[in-house]
Amino acid sequence: MHHDRLGPQQPPAQRWAASGFACLLGLGVVWSCQTTDVELLERRQVLAEPEPVPEPEPEPEPIPEAPLLDPDALPVPPVSALGCPSVDFLFVVDNSRSMREEQDSLVRSFPGFIDVVQNQLRTRDHHVMVVDTDASGGAAGLSGLVGLLGGDIDCRPAPACCRLACSIGGLPFVTTLDSCNGDACDVVRAAPAPDRCEGALGAGKRLDPDGGDCGVLGSDRYLTEAQTALPDAFSCVARVGTFGDGDEQPMGALLEAIGPEQNGSDGCNTGFLRDDAVLVVTIISDEDDENSPGDIGVWREALLRAKHDNPAAIVVLGLVGDDAATPLPGGPCGDEAQAAPTLQSFVQGFRYGSLGSVCAPDYAPFFERAVSVIDDACEEFQSIR
Repeated sequence: MHHDRLGPQQPPAQRWAASGFACLLGLGVVWSCQTTDVELLERRQVLAEPEPVPEPEPEPEPIPEAPLLDPDALPVPPVSALGCPSVDFLFVVDNSRSMREEQDSLVRSFPGFIDVVQNQLRTRDHHVMVVDTDASGGAAGLSGLVGLLGGDIDCRPAPACCRLACSIGGLPFVTTLDSCNGDACDVVRAAPAPDRCEGALGAGKRLDPDGGDCGVLGSDRYLTEAQTALPDAFSCVARVGTFGDGDEQPMGALLEAIGPEQNGSDGCNTGFLRDDAVLVVTIISDEDDENSPGDIGVWREALLRAKHDNPAAIVVLGLVGDDAATPLPGGPCGDEAQAAPTLQSFVQGFRYGSLGSVCAPDYAPFFERAVSVIDDACEEFQSIR
C-alpha cells in the first residue's frame, strides 16, 4: 500500500475534523492547517478576506446662492413695445348704387371691432378715416336728371351734386331747374363754393350724403380717440351713400388718400398718415376694380412707398366679391356681387392681409379674425422700430 509523507490516510471526515480542530485551538503549526486539506485552506482564505469597503461618495459642491434681484434694476420694455399703441385705419367704401346693405353691415360691426382694438391691442392713439370710390366729383348723381323738364330734383352727394345740377344749362332735354334737394337753385348758385375736398377722390368724409355734418372734431377729415360718441360719428361718415359712379375706383381712392398730395401740408387729409403708426386699410366693394389707373404691381409699390417700404407697417383687409369656385369666408356671393380676382390678388400680395366675402350676412367674424392679423403686424412693426 502506498503512503504519503504524513503517514497513513484518514477518512475525509476525520481529516477535516482533526485539521479544523487543530487550527481552531491554535495547536497545529501553520503548515499543518494549510497542507492537511486544500478545501479547508480555501475556506479559511475566503473567511479571512475582508469585505471591500465602499469608497465614500464625494460631497456635493455647495450651490451658490442666487443674488437677490433689485426690481428697480430689471429691464422694462418701452411702452411702444406693449400692444399696438398707434394705428391709422382707412376704410375705402364703395358708394355705387348696390352698396346700401354692405354699408349697413360695416356700421353694425364697427363698435365691436373698435372695442377689441382698444382693449386687446391696447391701441390708445388711432385715426379713423373713410373715403368713397367715386372719381366723378359728384357728377355721378346727375345721371338721373336726363329727360327732366325742370322743377325740383333730388341729387346726391350734396352739396357737390346740387351745385352741378343747378348750373348744368345746356344739358339735353333739361330746361330750367327750380331747386335741388329742396333748395332753390338761385340760392345754391349764390352760396359759397363748397369745400374743395368735398367730392375729391381720396378725401376723408366729414358730411353725410345729404350734406349733414357728422360731427367730426376740429377741421380734420378723420376721427381720433378724442372723438365723442365714436361709433355714432363713424356710422355717419361710413354711410357714404349709393349715388356714386358705377365705375368704381377703390384703388385710386386708396392711393389718393395716403398719397403725398392729400397728406401734404395743404392736403385734404393732412396729419392722417403717420410714420410711427401701423396703417390698416379695409376695402369694401361688391365689384372688382377695373377702372383705377395702374395695375396690382403699381398699386402695391405705391402703398409700400407711403410706409417707407416697410411691409410690417401695412395691414390690408378686403371684403370683396367671390364666387362658388373660390369662396371666401362668409361667402360665396352668387349673383349678389361680382367676383373680384384683382382686388383679392392685391390683398394677398401683402404679408399681413386678410380676405372675406362682401356678401357675408355679418362682418363681425371677419373683423374678429382681422384683429389677430393686426396684432401680428404690430408685434413685428414694434420690434424693428
